[in-house]
Amino acid sequence: MTRTTALLSAAVALTALAFAYIRYEDQHREAAYPEREFAVSSPQVIGRLFIADMTGRSMDLRLQIDGSWLINDSVTASPTIMRQATRTLSELKIDHIPNSAAARTVRREMSANALKIEVYDREGTKIRSLLMGGGTPKSVGSYMMVEGYNDVFAVRRGMLTGILRPLFDLRDVSSWRSRDFIAYPPEEIRSVEVRYPRRPSESFRIIRSGDTLRLDALNELTGARRERPQQRRLESYLEAYQRIPLSTFENEISWRDSISAMVPAIQIVVEVGHDRKDTFELQPVLMLNEQGARDASLPFSSYWVEWGRRNFVTVQDHQLAPALRTYQSFFE
Repeated sequence: MTRTTALLSAAVALTALAFAYIRYEDQHREAAYPEREFAVSSPQVIGRLFIADMTGRSMDLRLQIDGSWLINDSVTASPTIMRQATRTLSELKIDHIPNSAAARTVRREMSANALKIEVYDREGTKIRSLLMGGGTPKSVGSYMMVEGYNDVFAVRRGMLTGILRPLFDLRDVSSWRSRDFIAYPPEEIRSVEVRYPRRPSESFRIIRSGDTLRLDALNELTGARRERPQQRRLESYLEAYQRIPLSTFENEISWRDSISAMVPAIQIVVEVGHDRKDTFELQPVLMLNEQGARDASLPFSSYWVEWGRRNFVTVQDHQLAPALRTYQSFFE
């Protein structure tokens, strides 16, 4: 080994030791100052988020086995929003410490309007409990505190600047919901029934038996076809259920009950796996005529859909069209 090579090797070794020491010091410093521990180690460690505000509103988000998130054990959360939220919580960084006067003002404001964010790992252990206030004067980040401590910090996401609170706010919980109205892996669908109560001859059922799909007419007056549709045509139909996005949630509309009381124009029942059956009842969103009444003779572009008696949404007609086939159409 030449003298130059030896010196280079020594320099590399010293650099590695220096980085290891700095990392050790950073970890030791964080452990010594828990009031500064905002970030979690990684988005992947998070298994649950509980968010509450001072008005009594709250939201519980839990990671499911399949990687999706459920809001309050009922509806699916937006994957995009959850990726942003969990990544943000792993990249929280102190930007600066406000002066004493500013800190007193922030504490007073946070006592009335703070968001509480509890972070749990995948085993259910609480790993962070944070209080989030408003944004800093220059919108660099948001004021935050670790629950149980009196210290106020201005916190941002990594090298990014911007107010963090809107991402976690509870003013509109529906904004956290997934826009994937229907999202089933085709291979997991056991059966699909599409019923047209006003046109029963068009109703049909597709049933999976092993690797084979079978098409049945649901009305005894429908002429049974001896030939069988191509398997690829049936598989292609199930692929329509991979993603059908919704337009809007309409749970609060005043005429929901009157729409629900009507005989549905279309009913879809989907069985997935061995323990899930979802029912969707559709009514066209009729246009208003010149007299201000809804007119079935006018063209329409969307449906009201009641989803398992829990959610009422609108879905665009062109998004649903691939699923709204008829029995005879599989032979055309």
